[in-house]
Amino acid sequence: MSGTKGAKGFVYSLFIIGTLVIIASIYSTVWASPSQGVSAAATVPTLPTLDASATAQAVATAQAVAEAAAASAAVSAVATAAASDPVSIQVPPEGAITAFAPGDASTLSAPDGKVTVAIPALAPPGSFFLLYEPEAETDAPAAPPAGLAFGTTLFELSVVDLAGIPAPGTRFLSPITITVGYSDRDLQAAEGNPSRLVLYKYDAVLQAWTPLATTFDPVAKTVRAQVSRLSFFAIMGQAQPPTPTPTAIATLLPGVATSTPTDEPPTPTAESPTATLLLPTPGDVAPGSGLLMALLVAAFILIAAGGYYLRQSKQS
Repeated sequence: MSGTKGAKGFVYSLFIIGTLVIIASIYSTVWASPSQGVSAAATVPTLPTLDASATAQAVATAQAVAEAAAASAAVSAVATAAASDPVSIQVPPEGAITAFAPGDASTLSAPDGKVTVAIPALAPPGSFFLLYEPEAETDAPAAPPAGLAFGTTLFELSVVDLAGIPAPGTRFLSPITITVGYSDRDLQAAEGNPSRLVLYKYDAVLQAWTPLATTFDPVAKTVRAQVSRLSFFAIMGQAQPPTPTPTAIATLLPGVATSTPTDEPPTPTAESPTATLLLPTPGDVAPGSGLLMALLVAAFILIAAGGYYLRQSKQS
């Protein structure tokens, strides 16, 4: 009886405490509302009124100024390159030189017509000169790789600034195209197959020849490749690989012994089958009938004990 009274008192205490908490929450919300409203009103920014026509006019003016500046810069670069005197740069008798600048596509052609270099308008990183110099095999920085032979066209392309000073580290913003014509002697180096003519570039850092992705035009008799940096170039022919010789296979004749019998057992090899002991996998061992009976008896005992406990607790 005393336990029932204590439980009822505990429930009444919880009810009273909950009521007090609700009243305190409502009172604090009403008390804080005016202050929050004033703060929100005080922090609302006032946006200035913009005139749409004035904004459009300002944007158009800014665009016009930017376009005029870009056009002026391009014209100035081209004019500067054209005004420079390429005569002060030493050009060999069979060489060629041309000026290039951003926004202006340019082309260099060798006097003999074997080499043509096309520079797109977006490729130049600045105003420079492109210098072409034909070379001989004796001027090559290294011998051709194994299996290759020099063709008839070896040349060097370099960049020179407007002051006539070489700029070897110049990198074009987009690839330029080099077109080289090949002759019958070049085809002889490739054993008559123009698809085996490759344009190579010498890498001064690696000190080795590196092949370029070369395409050929059998009608125009030219090969073509693209590069972003300039160096020493050479057209090379690759000989046809030798035809592989078939290997003879031995044939066993009937009645001919292939090995001498011995008394020793054969040595196991990788192809000989060997017995390997494997551990049983889960599921290989099944429980016996005795284990199943023991589990059933234990289950009945647990059920009986639970029922007895429930009946005793109800009676008490």
